[in-house]
Amino acid sequence: MQRAIHLLRVIRPAHTLFALPFAYLGAILGSSGLPSANQLGWITVAMFAARSFAMAWNRWIDRDIDALNPRTAHREIPAGLVSGKDIAWVIGGSLLLLLVAAWRLHPICLRVYPLAVAIPWAYSYTKRFTYLSHWVLGLSLAFGPIGAWLAVAGNLPAVAYTWAAAVVLWVAGFDIFYQAQDVHFDRAHGLYSIPACFGIHRAVNIAVFLHVLSWGLLVLGGIQSNLGKWHYLGIIAVALLFGAEYLFVRSRSPEGFARAFQINLLVSVVLLVFTGLDLLL
Repeated sequence: MQRAIHLLRVIRPAHTLFALPFAYLGAILGSSGLPSANQLGWITVAMFAARSFAMAWNRWIDRDIDALNPRTAHREIPAGLVSGKDIAWVIGGSLLLLLVAAWRLHPICLRVYPLAVAIPWAYSYTKRFTYLSHWVLGLSLAFGPIGAWLAVAGNLPAVAYTWAAAVVLWVAGFDIFYQAQDVHFDRAHGLYSIPACFGIHRAVNIAVFLHVLSWGLLVLGGIQSNLGKWHYLGIIAVALLFGAEYLFVRSRSPEGFARAFQINLLVSVVLLVFTGLDLLL
């Protein structure tokens, strides 16, 4: 039981909330209503499996870096609480589960399966040579709405790319906040991030700019999808959440950046609730 708890702490199932609401949103938009229970069930399985693989792989690849960083040295892998064999089982099981979910959802999902796996696999290495890693992470999570849209519709209209681009920019912005906690460590160990390469002040400005662009794409996506007042009420709520983030990061402290990062758990949930109400009502 203790071993299972340690593994769950590695993959952090609760953090699936970052991407799962956007996957549900993609499914609702793609079906122009409410997808079947079977589709929603397998989409949930696919998202859990994809994120479990991504988290386990990233934590394993970063184990030596995490061991040197005081903020992450207590994590289960560098602390020796989880073995490489345990991680291998998680990765293998997650990839198999994702493959089964793709097969159960739609034939086209099997065709994009290799790309959906390759991008999060590659992300784990990007911080070693480029500050564009924030956008690669965003692209990984954008496969949530894209995959769910494909699962229910079998194709991707232009509006699907608008929603996916909004996710890419949203994730890149909050990941910049997250990496700002380690700016001194990243510089000392030659790791790349926007805060390490451009400084905290410019990094915050870049993150704000990305979130403004993301918010604009959410508005555009609503227009392209012919959404109504409930969606735009949700857009206003998202703007307020972004504003709350910026109040926290004004202190430029690690605690402020950590709180701003946590607020992002609410962004996708709020958008799903309001846009879902708009489509269903």
